[in-house]
Amino acid sequence: MAFASLKTVLDIFPLHQYSQPSSPYRLPVSTKPTLWIGPALGEEVSPSYPWASSDPRSFRYQLLLLLAGVEYDSKDWENEEAAPEGTLPAVVLPSGKLVPLSGVRTWLDREHPFYPSSAPHHGYPSQALESQARAFGRLVEDKLSLAIIASDPTPANLLRLTPLLSNPPPLLAGFASPFPSLSTSTLRRFDLDSYKRQGVEAIKALAVRLKEDHDGRGWFLGCSKPTPLDCLIVSHLFVALNALNPANPLRRAIEADKVLKDYVERLLKKLSPSLGEDQQEEKS
Repeated sequence: MAFASLKTVLDIFPLHQYSQPSSPYRLPVSTKPTLWIGPALGEEVSPSYPWASSDPRSFRYQLLLLLAGVEYDSKDWENEEAAPEGTLPAVVLPSGKLVPLSGVRTWLDREHPFYPSSAPHHGYPSQALESQARAFGRLVEDKLSLAIIASDPTPANLLRLTPLLSNPPPLLAGFASPFPSLSTSTLRRFDLDSYKRQGVEAIKALAVRLKEDHDGRGWFLGCSKPTPLDCLIVSHLFVALNALNPANPLRRAIEADKVLKDYVERLLKKLSPSLGEDQQEEKS
């Protein structure tokens, strides 16, 4: 009797088996590393470089891998909060090992170093230039990166702002709840215009330093070839130039400086050919 009753229930609610949903954590075997990035700009926004990520941090690592001569696949990861450590980019190695952002540069320096481990000053000709490289790197990460995020003040971006601030708004400091952080009174605590002004000043400082060597026709700090610092700077300038509103002060500051625009294009033309065909096949 019990079996008959169970069969009746199962007839009403039959068992269905569904295919496993695709996930960035379940990847086909690849012979190349796969770099998971923030969504690419696409051909409509960037016809010449549609593969470039709209996220400066992701684009920076795209350029770093190209600079290191690493052949890799690049794939969009739509939901950054679901990424390893809640941030992008991340790398999946051919072995299947997942490398979060905090370990990507360590992996890259170990497997594909930009300079010999015995080289002094991290590959720069002098201690003075190494110190300048660190200072300009911090300028980009502390000022220009924050300004780009502030230029698109979505709730998700405002949450990304708080770790970059020395004095975050009180309601955001603890992240106890996502709801107080999005209140009108809290949003007013973000001086978005001030962040953008600081970003414009950072852009001007980069332009001044670039023009000190070879009239700005070479690489940053007068280096004889591109360095990781060039990748950091160009990734932010390029995204600001292509992804931000035409009226945005950051974009206008870059567009008004031909030397900066030429510098961005020079690095992309030098690095992008090794990626072109793979990315075009992926788009088709």
